Amino acid sequence: MEKQAKMKAISTMLIFGSIGLFVRYIPLSSLDIAFYRAFIGALFIGIYSLVRKQSFSFQQIKANRMPLLVSGTALGLNWVFLFKAFQTTTIAAATLSYYTAPIWVALLAPVFLKESVSKYNRIATALALFGVFLLSNGNIQWGGFSEDTLGIGYGLLAALFYTMVMLANKFLKDIDNTSRTVSQLGLSAIVLLPFVLGSGNEWFVNLSGLTMVEVLLLVSVGVIHTGVAYALYFSALKELKAQTVAVLSYIDPLAAVGLAFLVLGEHLSLLQMFGGACILASTMISENIFIQKKILHNQKKNEV
Repeated sequence: MEKQAKMKAISTMLIFGSIGLFVRYIPLSSLDIAFYRAFIGALFIGIYSLVRKQSFSFQQIKANRMPLLVSGTALGLNWVFLFKAFQTTTIAAATLSYYTAPIWVALLAPVFLKESVSKYNRIATALALFGVFLLSNGNIQWGGFSEDTLGIGYGLLAALFYTMVMLANKFLKDIDNTSRTVSQLGLSAIVLLPFVLGSGNEWFVNLSGLTMVEVLLLVSVGVIHTGVAYALYFSALKELKAQTVAVLSYIDPLAAVGLAFLVLGEHLSLLQMFGGACILASTMISENIFIQKKILHNQKKNEV
C-alpha cells in the first residue's frame, strides 16, 4: 500500500511539474487559463465524486464559507500570477521562485496564526532571498525590470497568494477533501469570471480561436493537472507520512526544470542553479520546521 501511495505522490508531482509546458502552448492570457483550470477542475472533481459516491457536504461548506472564500480567491490569483510567470520568464525560474511559498508562510504565520519565528526560519528566509537574487543572475534592477526579473516577480506573487491559501486552510474545521477542493475551485472560477468578462472577451469566445490541440491542452490543465492530480495527491496523503510527502514534493520543481530543458531547450546558468539550490534548501528547512511543530502538537494532543 505504501509503495502504491508513493507512486501516486510521484505521479502527482510529475503532473504538476509539467504544467508550465502546457501553459506555454496555450495562446490565452494567464487570467483566462486560470479561470478555465478552476472551472474545468471543479466540474471534473464534482462529477468524479458523485460517480465514486464520495462525501460532499454543503453544511461543511457553509460552516467554513469565509476561509473557503479567502482560500478560493487566493488560489485563483495564485494561478494567474504563476501562469504569467511561465509566460514571462523561463519555466525553471518561474517554478523555483514559486517554491519560496514556505518562506512566506514562515514570515506571515506569526501575524495570522500567532506562531513564533525561530532562528532557523530567519536563516531559511535569508537563504531564499539570496537564492532569488542569484536566480535573477544578480540583475535585479529596481528602475527598470528585465523580462526574467519581472517573471520571477510574478512567481513570488504567486507564492504569496499560495501562502494565503495555506494560511486560510488553517481556519477550516471539519470539512472533507472533496468538499473543500470543489468549493475552492468553484469559488476561484466565480471570482475570476468577472475579470475574464471585463478583459474585452466574452465568455468562451476565446476558445473559438484555438486549434483542437490547444483546446485539448487547456482541458488537460483542468482535468489532468487539477482533477486527476488532486485525486492522486489526496489518496497518497492518507497512506504516507508528512516527511515522505515533503521529500517527494521536490520532484515537482526538478521535473519542471528537466522538462523545460528537454522540450524547450531552456537552461539555467551556474549562478541560477546555485540560486535554485538555495531556494530549495530554504524550503526544506521551513518544511522540516513545520513538520516538527505538527508532530509536537499531535504528541501534546495525545497526552491530553
